Amino acid sequence: MLAVVVLVAIIIVAVLGIGIVVSMMMMSQKRTQSDIETLSLQMATGINKDDWVGQMNSMTEYSRELVFSSRSALNEAIAHHQRMRPLALQLMDEARQSAELIESERRELTVLIMKDLQKQSNDVADAASSKPGMRLPGVSADATQLKNVDAGYIDGVLTNLTSAEGLPDLREYDQQEKYITQKSFVYLPNINAKLPAPDDDLNFSFCSLPAAAKNTVAPARLTSNSVFKKLMTAGPEAGNDFTKCKFLPSAVQIVSSTKVSSGNQLSAPMSVSITAASPGATTRLP
Repeated sequence: MLAVVVLVAIIIVAVLGIGIVVSMMMMSQKRTQSDIETLSLQMATGINKDDWVGQMNSMTEYSRELVFSSRSALNEAIAHHQRMRPLALQLMDEARQSAELIESERRELTVLIMKDLQKQSNDVADAASSKPGMRLPGVSADATQLKNVDAGYIDGVLTNLTSAEGLPDLREYDQQEKYITQKSFVYLPNINAKLPAPDDDLNFSFCSLPAAAKNTVAPARLTSNSVFKKLMTAGPEAGNDFTKCKFLPSAVQIVSSTKVSSGNQLSAPMSVSITAASPGATTRLP
């Protein structure tokens, strides 16, 4: 009889122990998910801080239109107005120089955003290394560790740019090259919208970013992991050359892990992956 009582007691203790471990794992996962959601929204908001990405997209488009119209004016001057040729050449050179400058600034902004994401990742990783985890008798959960912070964009989101109605030749060219949608004339995301020769040596890179709808700007928001498209890993301590990131990011995905242990008998990592999109573009001009 005593043996039965002891056996029942052991079973009860074992069930309670398993229940505590499971409860601890669930609590740890919820805490981790909440922390990572907050962090991902914070990082995503910083990507398009003060509409940097939206304005860079717009400036790239304006520069492209200026080069195209300057080339058209130069061709017209050569064909019919030779006296205007020197002025048209000067304007053409200035338009090309401005395009090169804006492309240089776009690359610098890309690196700046990636470095900022990396710094935030490293700061969180450093804080986690000195942060105590959760402890209960026989059960423990380590502090959350960041595994990856990836910069990218959301699949299916177009740009905040529309082909200029006042430049029908450019719009027709964009349609032929499939740079824009056929009905709304919105530029497709993550493309290098090259112009015809001899200006095809210039780069005009547009990134994915939602446009404002009726003066309403899309806020930073959590979204499904399945729609995230990676451009480059930002951290923590990523060894990537950020100058090789082809397009400006507009979303971030964070993967974290928390180790939950029960003595030496049970140890399991709890992984959490969260994706957040940056705020959309505003309606104001740069």
